[in-house]
Amino acid sequence: METRLVWKTKSFGNCYEIFSKGELTGVLRTNQWGQHPTGQIDNISLKFITKGLLNQKTEIINSADNKILGMISYNYQKSKGEIKIGEKSVFWKWENFWKNELFIHDHTGTIIKYAISQGIGEITFKEYSGLLILSGMQIINMHRQLSASALLV
Repeated sequence: METRLVWKTKSFGNCYEIFSKGELTGVLRTNQWGQHPTGQIDNISLKFITKGLLNQKTEIINSADNKILGMISYNYQKSKGEIKIGEKSVFWKWENFWKNELFIHDHTGTIIKYAISQGIGEITFKEYSGLLILSGMQIINMHRQLSASALLV
């Protein structure tokens, strides 16, 4: 059975809130320019540190001990990438031209699906992983940053 979460943000907001049955369960916060977001889910505080210019990668860091838990890589030209947590790798991909559906999948199929519509969205999954859910929100955040910077150029 699939489980559903809802997430919300304001148009130019710097905070993504994740809700389960109306209760706040997670959050991803960015500063004005979206650099070095922080998040919290399942009583774990995380930092997302993005490095590189053309070949960006984001380190997923446990804020409590500064241990690197994983890495997100991006292939913007093909709208896809990889999330590696420990020894486990999963992949992410935008599924359509409008980039309003993000899928995280492995060799067995879709793990998490994000549906996005103007500052609100749904997250559906069969097996819960707070770390992957927040990593997906970071991918959405990076996409919003790139879209906003393209408008400024």
